[in-house]
Order: sequence, then structure tokens, then C-alpha cells
Amino acid sequence: MTVRQRVEVPADQAIHLPGAPTDLAELPPPLADLPELATLASQANQTGLTLAWQAQRYDFAPPPNLLELTLPLPAPYRNELVFEQPTGLRRWIAIVLAVSGVIVLIVPLLFGHIPEHPASWPLALLTLALMIGIKAGLFGYLGAFCIWLVANLPSLRQGTFPISLWPDIPLVALGLLLLCRDRRVRAMWQFVRRQFNRRHDVSGAN
Repeated sequence: MTVRQRVEVPADQAIHLPGAPTDLAELPPPLADLPELATLASQANQTGLTLAWQAQRYDFAPPPNLLELTLPLPAPYRNELVFEQPTGLRRWIAIVLAVSGVIVLIVPLLFGHIPEHPASWPLALLTLALMIGIKAGLFGYLGAFCIWLVANLPSLRQGTFPISLWPDIPLVALGLLLLCRDRRVRAMWQFVRRQFNRRHDVSGAN
């Protein structure tokens, strides 16, 4: 905004003006009789400029279309969770559960015994270790439970024809849907994907 000309208003006459800053359509009657102010108002009227009253030198009235001139509001901030690796007691609980799951799976095999349900306790302990490690919510635990059930259904056995597994598809879909609804699980997958992409870029393959 450019100021073409200024005229100081005496303090005893400034009381007749509205609160500054503001644009004036015309001078109030007491001020219209002052020669300098009358000349300034006449020049502004002839040239199509705006007559403005300022209490300070760089105090300008806001334009009437201020909202149209301002940038649109930014999109609301999405409070996305960031995956944090387990620490403290939560880390040790996850480690103990994961090691227990591996032991329960390997020890019978070392003695030549194949468990009837190899995915039962080992998978349960490993899954529980993962859910505790990432501090999953209710949806995460429910989704993991659905996947665990699928792995332990009677139809999921060696030699089973794939077409016999179609009744398990709804339970798998439900488990995946629940896992996707859990914010902690999504944060973990985003972390894993970023780590994979970072290693892929460093290797020069991408």
C-alpha cells in the first residue's frame, strides 16, 4: 500500500475522527473546514484514491475483502502415530514371550516329536510378543486372534487341498481388517516399509 500525501491532524481536532485505522468516505464537518485537510480530501476524490485516517505512520485499515486475500486454512493435522521400538519392561516381556514361543516350537522337534498343532502355543506366544512390543490396541489383539484361529483350524493341515480352505477366507479377511484398524499396527508397517525402501535405495537397485 502506497501513501501519496500526508497531513497531520491537530490533537484537539483528532477527537472528531473515528477510531484508527479506518478509511474515510469524507471528512467530518469540523475537519472539513481546515484548508490542508479539505485540499487533501478534494485531491483524493478527484484521483479516485482512498482517504485514510492513521494513528501511526504505518497503521493501515484492513481491506474489506481480507478473507479473500488470505490463504486458505491448512488441512487439519492428522495425529498419526509413529512407531517406537519397545523399551524397558515392555521390551523384556516381548523378548521373553518371543523366546518362549521359539522354545516351545523347537524343543519337541529336537526330540523327534511333531506337535499335532505346531501353530498353537508357539504362534500364540510370538503373536502376543509382537502385540505387546508395538503396544497394540484392542483391534490389533482381536485381529491377531483371528489370524491365530485360522492357523489352528482343522482344515489347515499338510496335504489339504486349497479349495477346502475357502471357509477360512472370511475369518482371514476379518483378522486383516481388524489389524488395519489398529493405529499401532499401521505405524509398525509404515516403519517396516520405510526401512525396506531405505535399504533398497542404498543398495542402488532403485
